[in-house]
Amino acid sequence: MIKDESNMGKPLTPAQEKIRDAQISKNEQYIAKVESILQEIAPFYNDTNNYNSYLVELYEKLNNAHGMIVQGEYANLYTKHFGKPTSAVFNLYSDLSDEFFILDDKHKKEFLKGLPNLENYQEKSDYYYKKIKPLFDDVNSENSIIIRFEGMEQLYLELKQLSEQHWNYPQQLAVRQAYHNREFLQPIMFHGIPRTNPFHIEVYLEYSPKLNTGLLLKGKLEKLKPIIKSINAQLPFAELAEKVPQIQNIVRGTDNSTSIGENTSIGNDNAIGDNAFVRGK
Repeated sequence: MIKDESNMGKPLTPAQEKIRDAQISKNEQYIAKVESILQEIAPFYNDTNNYNSYLVELYEKLNNAHGMIVQGEYANLYTKHFGKPTSAVFNLYSDLSDEFFILDDKHKKEFLKGLPNLENYQEKSDYYYKKIKPLFDDVNSENSIIIRFEGMEQLYLELKQLSEQHWNYPQQLAVRQAYHNREFLQPIMFHGIPRTNPFHIEVYLEYSPKLNTGLLLKGKLEKLKPIIKSINAQLPFAELAEKVPQIQNIVRGTDNSTSIGENTSIGNDNAIGDNAFVRGK
């Protein structure tokens, strides 16, 4: 039987093996650094997860109690017991139902107690971003050599995509979630009164993108670690590719035949492209 060598790579020279082994060593250091940051970020992530759970619960509670009007001060009409309405907001004489009231500052402050100070929270989020993003850049850059090894170009593509995916939770996604399938009332008597976001939607739009960005940081780290491990698992057996993989030209920007389009979405927590969306878990 004739052995098919069409898809086989070339053995490495001693000098190339030395470079490969050095890369394995660097990747082991990157894995250790990822694990270290994961430990450091754990309390921040846990707090963020708790804040996010509270935010969702607050949104659902007030959304169910809302008077479904989004104009002027009436946008903050909620049932007094914060339960689902059992009557119309206004009676036949256009008087406000006794079941509703306009949310006051006292209630607003009480509801906000379960959420973090945004300035302090953003400061912590920025701190971790500045630690994590350069790590991704380094791992991505240092491992670019693997595209020269037979059969490893897909791993580099996964690494590159993870590095380039959104680092911030899209504001537009929060808007879609806050207003999903909601039909608001527009009484004739309120004609001309400007549209206003209800308190619960305003709070959701202000906090959700920031909190989900905080959750996203840890998610990226957790995805990075197995990719580096997979690279290191294959490097000891790597052989040089006979031909330069097409991905090498794509990475360099000299080949436009393959691209990540503006509507492309991937994974459960990440999206790429101007019109991409993040699919929910």
